[in-house]
Amino acid sequence: EIYTLSLHDALPISNTIALCEALGNPQDQLTCIHIAGTNGKGSVANMLSAVMTASGRKTGLYTSPHLIDF
Repeated sequence: EIYTLSLHDALPISNTIALCEALGNPQDQLTCIHIAGTNGKGSVANMLSAVMTASGRKTGLYTSPHLIDF
């Protein structure tokens, strides 16, 4: 039987949780900020990077496509 997912169904997260636990929950060691959305991602990313750098934190910023000027 082929399983179909409607727009109103939610995928169960239990398999993902089990996998993460089996791997020792590596996501708990990850320190990153993922910015998503429709508009303003580049501006938000650059502002957060500047604020965090000014506060003495080591930062890395990856944007795609590459930003030439901000």
